[in-house]
Amino acid sequence: MINNKTILLLERINNHLEIQNYMDLISSDVQSLIVFYSNYIYQKRSHKGQTPIHYMITLKKSLDMGTTESIENSGSVFSHDIKHVLTDGNVRERCTVFQNLLFKDREYRIIWYLLNMYNRSETIPACIDRNTLLEYNTHIEEEHRCVYKKNIKNIICDSYKYRKRKTRYTRADTTGFELHVHNTVPQLSTREKKFINSQFPLASLLPWKTGHMAWIVNENSNFAVDARLFNKATVAGPSGHTHAMLCFMKLLINFDLKKWVLICILWLVGSEHHSIHEVLLIAHKNHGFEYDMTNDCHEVVDCLLDELS
Repeated sequence: MINNKTILLLERINNHLEIQNYMDLISSDVQSLIVFYSNYIYQKRSHKGQTPIHYMITLKKSLDMGTTESIENSGSVFSHDIKHVLTDGNVRERCTVFQNLLFKDREYRIIWYLLNMYNRSETIPACIDRNTLLEYNTHIEEEHRCVYKKNIKNIICDSYKYRKRKTRYTRADTTGFELHVHNTVPQLSTREKKFINSQFPLASLLPWKTGHMAWIVNENSNFAVDARLFNKATVAGPSGHTHAMLCFMKLLINFDLKKWVLICILWLVGSEHHSIHEVLLIAHKNHGFEYDMTNDCHEVVDCLLDELS
C-alpha cells in the first residue's frame, strides 16, 4: 500500500511546473517522431496509388500503437484518445503511450525506422540524439541478432551492467492487493475513467494488474537483503520499466536523467508497480544517477525537486 507520506511526495512531483513543462516537451518530440515515421511509411507505399486520405489512415495507425486497450494496464485509454494524451495527458497516460510506442511494440516499428534511416544516411528527426542512436545501432550489429525484432529491447537493455537476478516470483493469489482508486497519483483522467468503465464497473478498486499484485520479492535475493539492511521499501524488485524507459528516452535529444527519474517515480510508484527505492536503484546502477542507499528515499526525491525550483 502507498502510504500518505509517499502520496504527498508523488503529488509534489506531479504538481511541479518544471516536470509538467518537460513532459510537454517530450510529448512534442514523440509526436514529431510519429509524424516522421508515418511519412516514411506513406512514402514507401506512395507508388501504390496512395492519397492524402491514406496518409491520415497511416498516421492514425501509428497513433494506435500507443495503446494496448487493456484495462489491466495502468494508463491505458481508447486509441482515439492517444492524440489528446500526447497533447494534455497526465504523466501516467503519457508514459504508457511512450512505452507502447518505443519498447512494448513487439515489432519495434519506430525503432527499426530510426535504425534504417541511420544506416542509409537519410534524414533523422531533429528530436533524435544521433550519438545514442549510433551507440545502439553498433551494439545491435555486434550482437548479430538484429534480424530478430523481438530482441531489440533486450539487446539495448542488456548492454548495461546491472541485471535483476531472481529477485522476485509470481504472486499466486492477488486478492487484497488491488490498487484503491484514491491511492493512485496522478488522479484518474476522464479518459482513463471512460476506458475502464467500458469494460469494468469502476468502483473503489482498479482493474490494473500492478507490480504489487503480480510479484513477490524473493527475500533471499541480494536485492532484498540489501533493502532490509538499509530499511528500504520493496514492491516488485529493481524496476525494469524504469531501465527500459531511460534506455529508450536517451534516444531523444532532450533527455534529462534527473527529470526522468522523477517521472518514473511518479509513473510507477503512483500505480503501485514499484517502490521509490526500486526506481532509484536501477537508475543508479545502470544510468549513473547519484543514489546513496544510506539516504532516505523521500529526502532524495525532495532534493531533486528542490534543484528544479
